[in-house]
Amino acid sequence: MMDRDEEKYQGYYLPPALGEQIKKAVAQVGPMTFVKQMLTFRLTEVGVHEGEVWDAVMRLSQEAYEDPEYVVEINRLADKYNLLIEDDEYSGDPEACVAFFAVSDGLVMGLDESLSKLPYLVCESLICEVWPDDKMYKGVAWIMDQ
Repeated sequence: MMDRDEEKYQGYYLPPALGEQIKKAVAQVGPMTFVKQMLTFRLTEVGVHEGEVWDAVMRLSQEAYEDPEYVVEINRLADKYNLLIEDDEYSGDPEACVAFFAVSDGLVMGLDESLSKLPYLVCESLICEVWPDDKMYKGVAWIMDQ
């Protein structure tokens, strides 16, 4: 996992080499496709292929991201899983709960930003102790191979 005091990529808490890989992948598939594929990759890494967070990712599009109802839903999911993590009340796989929060929080972080920043904000949110930089590199490579 990246130390928050290390060199950043253009202001994001991402290793510079990872930031460059993300930039290449985004140029190849576009920012929204990149985000949707990265979030799908993250969820499948913990065996998630259904449920409310999965459904929110599957609905992700430019139109959905600008839809007030979708924004409310993403905020609700982020709040829900943040509380479950904080209170240690999630009855399922803890790694899945962390993934649910990271995915929904990543989307929330980008709501007030331009679409061009969304891939970096989402990736910044996904990196954590249970999903370190090396898994992010793997996810970017997977996107570029699609």
